[in-house]
Amino acid sequence: MRMYTVLLIVLLTGFAVKSEELTNDASTKDIHGPRVIVDANMQDTVDTWFKGASTNGIVCAIGFAHSYRKGAPVFEVNIINATTNFIRGFLRFPFEKSVNLKLLDSGRLPVPKTEKGEKIKVGTDQELEEWFEENRQKPGDDPERKVTRNSKGIVDILFPLMSHQISSEISLPQLFKLKRAGEYELHLQMRAALVRVDSADKITLTMFSFPEVVAKVQIPEQNTAPTEDNTNLPPK
Repeated sequence: MRMYTVLLIVLLTGFAVKSEELTNDASTKDIHGPRVIVDANMQDTVDTWFKGASTNGIVCAIGFAHSYRKGAPVFEVNIINATTNFIRGFLRFPFEKSVNLKLLDSGRLPVPKTEKGEKIKVGTDQELEEWFEENRQKPGDDPERKVTRNSKGIVDILFPLMSHQISSEISLPQLFKLKRAGEYELHLQMRAALVRVDSADKITLTMFSFPEVVAKVQIPEQNTAPTEDNTNLPPK
């Protein structure tokens, strides 16, 4: 198996970060997390997303659809380049291999996952490196995304002060066994990597995890299922 050298230095130092999360000014924060200044045409949308803290100048965010499909809460995962620099070599792992998800009810109790939800988890670094090695030479859907040799379609350039969608139309009722309506709290933490290729075609992967994103979400009655036990049921 091909071995990868983990870089011991941060590759993105010196960036002019445009995230108020780095100012330690509590007055600039709201329930959606640190405010990230982006392109004016997308600022209103980005302000509605739930965001985690910045890592390497990149912010992970959760946005819920304005209209739920058939009433079901549907969300998407985005990353935001909160710097004024291009960030090259961002590696997109598959959602089901790179995300830890947890849903808490109003009593702060974890909601059990469905069979599909149990399959979504973060792979080990070795598993993610093996996935990259297996997939980096496959043809990509978008040739413009090829920013390193033989990394077609799975490595991106993140444009300054812009967002990039990682995964969309993720349905909470498909991932969790919801048994009552009300407000819930979704916790998401994503694993990612930066890719570098030197002049000798040596590939270096730098793995990192984004800080956890916490998002509030309302579950309507039609998205709950009856149950015979008392788990996740309202008090009588």
